[in-house]
Amino acid sequence: MSLKLPDNDSAKVFIVSQDAEGVFGALTANGYVVSLSSADPETVQISELDDPPQPAPSPAANAAPGATVESDASATVSSPASPAQPNVAITIRATFTNPNPNAPPIAAITDTVTVVPGLPASEGMLFGAPVATPPPTPNSES
Repeated sequence: MSLKLPDNDSAKVFIVSQDAEGVFGALTANGYVVSLSSADPETVQISELDDPPQPAPSPAANAAPGATVESDASATVSSPASPAQPNVAITIRATFTNPNPNAPPIAAITDTVTVVPGLPASEGMLFGAPVATPPPTPNSES
């Protein structure tokens, strides 16, 4: 999914993972570190990650209104009053690293934010689907 954001506004972004057993927040539980970057920080800024991550709206189609799940990362994306590239989809990249050399790599994911001057409210969302996580790996010191 992508996000349309009014100029001079902000929205929360969540990275949510789900393991094979259906457990949410499995990335950070398995030692992965999430980072977010904007391809154009003059149009879409990303705050420091929340510590600890805030709960995310549940991605389940049948979730009760207001239901949340554990997130691996949360932050705020925002647009200035005069964005450098209005009406252009700006790529937001989430990368996943793990200090354990035996941990399987997880490919980066991307989504887009388009700053639309005069838009009355945000539309859509970033990273709308949970990130699939590999099974836990043995510690490198084992």
